[in-house]
Amino acid sequence: MDNCPYCGTLLKETNLGRKWCPNCGIIEEESSNESEEKPNYVG
Repeated sequence: MDNCPYCGTLLKETNLGRKWCPNCGIIEEESSNESEEKPNYVG
C-alpha cells in the first residue's frame, strides 16, 4: 500500500481504483501524472 505524500497516512483505494487519503481527502490519479486538463466526471 502507498502512503499519502502530504501527510503520510495510508491511502485507501476507491471503487474506481484510485488511491484516496482519508486524512487530506486528496485523490491520487494513478493513470497519468502529467498536468493535463481533464474533466473529473465519469460518463
